[in-house]
Amino acid sequence: LLHKSMFDLRASCNVMPLEVMNELNIKVTIAYGKHSTMDSRVVPVVGCVKGLVVQLEAYP
Repeated sequence: LLHKSMFDLRASCNVMPLEVMNELNIKVTIAYGKHSTMDSRVVPVVGCVKGLVVQLEAYP
């Protein structure tokens, strides 16, 4: 499910497709109407999720 997501556990920001957020029932805390450039394409940024605690079962 998370193979299309980008996480850096020490970063201040992580990127996740909206489909993954919906599947995990994660709600946007602060809505944005911005766009960002990734992989030479402009993609919409839906918003920011604050205070989300992530627990990993295994870390490679």
